[in-house]
Amino acid sequence: MSPKTGINFFLLLIALFTIFHLQPALAEDVVAEGDYHLANNSSSPYIPFYLLHDVATDSWSMSKVPGYNGPSSQVNGRDKIITCNGRICISAVQTGGPVLQISYDQGATWSVANNLPSIPDSYAAYYAVKCSDKVCIANGVGSKYFSIITSDNGASWALSQNFLNNFTCNNNFCLAVGIAKPTGDDPDNHVKLPLYISQDAGNSWSAFQYDLTKELNDYFSWASADGLACHNKTCVIVGDYTGGNTGSGYYLIVSHDQGQTWHSIKNIDNPRYAFTGNDDQLSCTDNQCLFVETDDNGLPVFYISTDEGDTWIKSPFDSQKLGNNCGESIESFGLSCMGKSCQVAMNCRKLLMTKDGGKSWQVSNFPKIKNIDYSLQKVICTDENSCVAGGDSGNSNAVSATPVLFTTKDGGLHWSQVEKISGLPVEKLDLVDLWGISK
Repeated sequence: MSPKTGINFFLLLIALFTIFHLQPALAEDVVAEGDYHLANNSSSPYIPFYLLHDVATDSWSMSKVPGYNGPSSQVNGRDKIITCNGRICISAVQTGGPVLQISYDQGATWSVANNLPSIPDSYAAYYAVKCSDKVCIANGVGSKYFSIITSDNGASWALSQNFLNNFTCNNNFCLAVGIAKPTGDDPDNHVKLPLYISQDAGNSWSAFQYDLTKELNDYFSWASADGLACHNKTCVIVGDYTGGNTGSGYYLIVSHDQGQTWHSIKNIDNPRYAFTGNDDQLSCTDNQCLFVETDDNGLPVFYISTDEGDTWIKSPFDSQKLGNNCGESIESFGLSCMGKSCQVAMNCRKLLMTKDGGKSWQVSNFPKIKNIDYSLQKVICTDENSCVAGGDSGNSNAVSATPVLFTTKDGGLHWSQVEKISGLPVEKLDLVDLWGISK
């Protein structure tokens, strides 16, 4: 080996060591929520738990949900079941009734929120929690859907007069949207999308309506807002509907004056399965927006706008790169974006990554785990390089199931399994589900 070759080889070793060992760990504390089931015990309930990442020690620990005294009752909404806003975290614990828990130290300790408004349906349960700035909305369902809202990080709550399907806040401006249904007092059976705007950080709201029937030239039996994003004065809403003339379809509307006026965008192809039902499917940064929907095979299709949502083009992503085992494998995927860097976790143990807002994509594979069968549910990033992904796991008879967590330090190109989690149950587990991850 020549001296020059030896020097180059030495420099390569230094570079590889820096990439895989000297990069910082997760930039923030991360909190996850899920439940587990005891093996060989048919009467075992699903027991909820929290997982906490300590950024100071780069370690993970599990703790049971305090105050838990009943069987866990899973409902839809999985990745939206826990949310953090700075040091304050709020989670919906499915214990057979409407229970919210709150943490003021980013998941280290929890207590039951006891200042909630009275819910008339005792069989109701919360299925989604979302925070943006100091505003948080928890959605529940019993005999009907309902929403409760706080504008002070959970110090006080009020029952909303309307169901709020989605919302976002930016500084003092907040926009919320409900579900559109026809009203009996409308002779033309128009469906109007209910919109709510706050200019004082959620303390007061003004109600508006957007006439989907008139804009899209169809009559509807139902319409929802699956994606909502605002940046500066531009807001974009995407959703699906059940129409009378056209069957099921999608809509996309844009506002450039913080929700005062809206116009419909009609130049986008409409795959058969229009949307994922996940409110993280849309992201806007600067003048660029990205949203994801699904094709006939359940594979992702990405659309990009570079003019604040007025025109859209399909991203040149080739779904064949995912292989044959990814069709219809997307259960609850959503975009996890930090600026123009976005990731999408898929159940077939693959991750899609973009660094340019969706113009180009890479596919990353997650490693296999011996004797553990798992599926990915969620990925969240604390900066452009540090991310954590998690999912559900079932065991073989050889080992106990464990929470499935992976971390990356290079934006998702390489993943490592979190193998050491303190506080795990001593009993053997046959199933561990991860409901959600937040930061």
